Amino acid sequence: MWSYESEQARLQELLELEILNDEGQGIAYDDHSDTDQSDEEEDRVEQQNENSDTEQDISDDEEMGEESPNSRLSFYGKDKVTRWRKVVSHPKTRKTRQMNIVKRLPGSSLTTRNLREPLEIWEYFFNDEILDIIVECTNEYIESVRNNFMRKRDATPTNLIEIRAFIGVIYMAGVYHANRLNAEDLWSNDGSGVEIFRLAMSLQRFRFLIRCLRFDSKETRAMRRETDKLAPIRNVFDRFVANCQNGFHHSEFVTVDEMLAGFRGKCSFRQSSYKVWTA
Repeated sequence: MWSYESEQARLQELLELEILNDEGQGIAYDDHSDTDQSDEEEDRVEQQNENSDTEQDISDDEEMGEESPNSRLSFYGKDKVTRWRKVVSHPKTRKTRQMNIVKRLPGSSLTTRNLREPLEIWEYFFNDEILDIIVECTNEYIESVRNNFMRKRDATPTNLIEIRAFIGVIYMAGVYHANRLNAEDLWSNDGSGVEIFRLAMSLQRFRFLIRCLRFDSKETRAMRRETDKLAPIRNVFDRFVANCQNGFHHSEFVTVDEMLAGFRGKCSFRQSSYKVWTA
């Protein structure tokens, strides 16, 4: 087996020998240029024809040996017929759809960019407009059932501060994983309960509010329910969704997933549970 140095030396000798032969042929042609001009023209024609056949063979070999740019960007399937591209082709004449044009930078909007405290963030999504609807609709229902109570003080109307405290109590119940506990255990004063529940409101008031809590007017619900199955919470739900959309701008890469929310009440469009789509 030839080493690299010996192979280079051999190729150099062959190159020099080829150059000497070419020079000798050129001198011979110059010496006989006047006498054998016609023979030279015939040789030139034969040489051109020979080169044409050789060039054709070389071009055929190059087509067989080298891959074209298109072949490097695609491959054939198992059926040897289907051709798959490795990159997605985007024609220059094709326009981007209007819905796929990102016009805003992803991330928090100007209204939520400076929010730092958890309470500030919560108050943005559940603003006073949403809470006022809850207070108004709840008081409307309390007024309709007030005559059923012996003592009028047991059915007093609620207000914005009490609704905030009521929502906070529900949050705290979730923090203590008390969804399967009896409410009396949370308000117990024998040392086994949680003091923050008793400080927020009494157990009787909590049960009354959770019974009377409403998100729409009961007087117009039947008419709205004919065209909207989500009528009992539509006003609050739409405002909450609008706050979510205005508070954060998603990027062009968004995953939409679903979750099943547990629910025990009555619902006309529920099959097994509520299915909520979130991004």
